[in-house]
Amino acid sequence: MSNCCGNPGPRIEPTTSDNLPAESAPVLEGVKQKFGMVPNIFATLAHAPAALKMLTGIMEALGAGPLAGKAGEAIALRVS
Repeated sequence: MSNCCGNPGPRIEPTTSDNLPAESAPVLEGVKQKFGMVPNIFATLAHAPAALKMLTGIMEALGAGPLAGKAGEAIALRVS
């Protein structure tokens, strides 16, 4: 798979409703409620529910620190 510039696309495609593990569904719903969408990093990690839970747990912990609020959300969306 290539994008418009001939660069390779993602090696692992994000999950879809057809291949989403049941254990990841409620986690992605929480991500969607928080961000208004599901960034690709979360949809891709949803293939491995433990990894998805680890990332969301880290983000929650960091959200209580100095990058909480809009600044932290902007960074999370930018790097996804």
